[in-house]
Amino acid sequence: MDLNALSLADVAAFDLLDEMVHITDAKTQRILFVNRAERERTGVSSLAAESLTCHKMLAGIHVPCVNCCTMPLAIGEVRESQGYNPATKRHVYIKMRGIRLEGRLAHLVLSIDVSEIEQEKRALQNALEAQDMLGHTLHILAECDSLEKAYNLILQNLGETLRAKRAFVFELRHGLLYNTHEWCMQGVPSYMPERQGIDVSRFKHWLPIMEENRCILIPDVEDIRDSWREEYEMIVARGIHSYIVAPIRVRSKLVGYIGLDNPPLEKMQNIEPLLLSIAYYVSTRILMQAYTSLLEKMSFYDAMTGCGNRNAFMREKTRLENSRIDCSLGVAYFDLNNLKETNDTLGHEYGDRMIAQAGELFHRIFPAKEIYRVGGDEFVVLSVGEREEALLGKIGAMRKCLAKDDSLSISIGVAWEAHPKRVQDVIDRADQAMYAEKERYHREKAAREGRPNK
Repeated sequence: MDLNALSLADVAAFDLLDEMVHITDAKTQRILFVNRAERERTGVSSLAAESLTCHKMLAGIHVPCVNCCTMPLAIGEVRESQGYNPATKRHVYIKMRGIRLEGRLAHLVLSIDVSEIEQEKRALQNALEAQDMLGHTLHILAECDSLEKAYNLILQNLGETLRAKRAFVFELRHGLLYNTHEWCMQGVPSYMPERQGIDVSRFKHWLPIMEENRCILIPDVEDIRDSWREEYEMIVARGIHSYIVAPIRVRSKLVGYIGLDNPPLEKMQNIEPLLLSIAYYVSTRILMQAYTSLLEKMSFYDAMTGCGNRNAFMREKTRLENSRIDCSLGVAYFDLNNLKETNDTLGHEYGDRMIAQAGELFHRIFPAKEIYRVGGDEFVVLSVGEREEALLGKIGAMRKCLAKDDSLSISIGVAWEAHPKRVQDVIDRADQAMYAEKERYHREKAAREGRPNK
């Protein structure tokens, strides 16, 4: 068979091929012949095809597509391309050759189905993207000093790589969902302000799935129109046509989810393991942050009184010294009277009660962040930027409380300076004032008891 000059009898042989073949008029792109394989895959009969152009038959459009040759190929000239055939929904390799059919200049078009190869390439590309994304996520979580910053970078990476319209994080608190973080493609509006305080019961179909640590994967929201009506209406109202979310679980408890709006369909294939892995890494970071916060609290917190401990006091003192504060500083120094005597006579349990009682009194008078227990029976209040009259007013209120309670006695020393040059100088003055008052307390107590002051 001479491919450069064919007759209608010759082209009938193309019906024996499994590959798709058609012949078009080189000038008008009108179909002259369609072989059996292409008729079966497009659902177009030979008679119907003869009234169509190739781009109408294969792409459903009225103008030549990118694979059409608007300029006729010379006899024997070959052009190759690759693309997607909407009529068959397959990826094809196209080989087009200029021929003469019954004396007419025509194009012989051979289409070879390469969909499986394309799927394998896409699967490999997606796997490489997923590997890179997981690596990037781990790097972000390791390098960022705060989870807030990490969320923003992870969502940007996720949204850009998977070409979604939005990427987001929801946190679950007391039965309500809050959209706390969001990334949007350029030109896409944010929905975060209106996604706050949503009753989680509105997602009644999602919860059992996420409790099993599985993704909610919706390639087409129309698939849930009847079965998940309430979720469907919420999603469609925001112009969402595809959706995927992965649960964030800490110690087997659902604390939120991470997800994407409107990612392309091809990106949603095999996305579930990737998103679950990212959610797992995020949950691990949440747990680590909780442990870090607990350790920090234990390092800077006095469990008996709820005050800051000596470490916290030294940290705040150093901060004030380094910041060179340009405002007032008030220091109140406190020492519990008779704590050693109570421990020796009644036992340390009673002494501990006295310390806890003092802590409760401090919390009633002063802000918690200003109070520090710096020793067994010593407390300090650091008041920054407060007027002297206000600080002395609080000390007066405390003395009134002590006057009404015989079970607790505290010696107090106060120092205040409008523009302190050295923090330690103000602390020393308050400490000295406290010891002077403590001396008076012991002298007066010894006099009342008729014994010499030791």
